[in-house]
Amino acid sequence: MPLRCSNQTGLTRRLAAPLLHCGVIHAGGHPMSGMKVLAAVLIAGGILGLVYHHFSYTKDTHEAKIGSVELSVAKKESVDVPEWAAVGAIVVGAGLLLFGGALKR
Repeated sequence: MPLRCSNQTGLTRRLAAPLLHCGVIHAGGHPMSGMKVLAAVLIAGGILGLVYHHFSYTKDTHEAKIGSVELSVAKKESVDVPEWAAVGAIVVGAGLLLFGGALKR
């Protein structure tokens, strides 16, 4: 069953509303709690950390404009993800999924 949103119509309802306006909705119509979303993000991030071990990004620095000439330096940065942090994220995410409902009561 597709995701649905009760307060949006047309193209917005089908494409953007489930993610932006309503949150994630299960096939049964019950909204997914923020705790479960956080748990899923932690588990996915932990798995990605175990698989890839590091991630890289480009940082622009030192911009200069001399007349019509523009100069900039792009520096590639890399961040290592420790294995213990990735495993910890998976454990915390699993704990939130399993015991997160008990914290609300």
